[in-house]
Amino acid sequence: SSAKVTAPSKANYVAAGVVLPTLEGVTEANVIEGLNRVVNQKTPANVSTQAQLQQLANDLKTSYRIILDKANGSLAEDNSLPMPTAKDYANIGISVSGTGKTLALMNSVLCESNVAGVDSPAKLASLAQAAGRR
Repeated sequence: SSAKVTAPSKANYVAAGVVLPTLEGVTEANVIEGLNRVVNQKTPANVSTQAQLQQLANDLKTSYRIILDKANGSLAEDNSLPMPTAKDYANIGISVSGTGKTLALMNSVLCESNVAGVDSPAKLASLAQAAGRR
C-alpha cells in the first residue's frame, strides 16, 4: 500500500530552520516546488538535518540565479555569465542529461526564453523533456 505523503510547505521548512531563498521573478510557491522536487529525489538520510536542507535551498538559489540570468529572450547573449550545467538544473529538481546534445539544446532554448518562460520548475521540466526528445 502506498501512503499519501503531503509535500512540505513553507511552514514545514521554516519550522525545520530553513531560510527559503528569494529570487526575483520566481514566486515563493515555485521556489518551494523546486526545493520539494530536489528533496523528493534524495534519500531520507540526506535531508534529515537543518544544515542539509539549508544547503539544498542555497544550491537552488545559486543555480536558479544562473538559469534566470541566461533567460534574456531576444537580447544579445552575455557571454560573461556562465551557462547552466546539468548540476544547476538538478539543483532545482530538473533532470537534464549532461551527455550528448541535450544540455546544449536545453541551454539554447533557455537563452531564447524570457524569465516568464522559465520562472517555475514545471516550465523548466517541460523544456527539459522536449530537449531530451529532440
